[in-house]
Amino acid sequence: MSTFRSPAELQAEIARAARQLGELEAERDRSRAQRRAAILADFDAGLGQTELAAKWEVAYGTIASMLNKAGRSQRARRRLALTATQRRHYDRLLEIGVRGALAQSIARVVAP
Repeated sequence: MSTFRSPAELQAEIARAARQLGELEAERDRSRAQRRAAILADFDAGLGQTELAAKWEVAYGTIASMLNKAGRSQRARRRLALTATQRRHYDRLLEIGVRGALAQSIARVVAP
């Protein structure tokens, strides 16, 4: 035999579920922000996109998108590793179509 609950009890349960849902959404958002910050920290520490995807068990495209939204790139990382003189050479080499890693190597040789 089933028991019937009053409309007030049902409304209270609905309100409680809605409150819990809000708390879960907030927790999910915090968790995502912490994970994103950790992935960006790993990238800043020198891990490449492929290594990050493997470490965090997410798709390469997810990592690429996250880094792009955060304004992080291999090009910027390579550029920061150079001196001011080397950066000028690096930028010029990129302008004429030389790929990033090769442009970095050439800039280091041309202006040690």
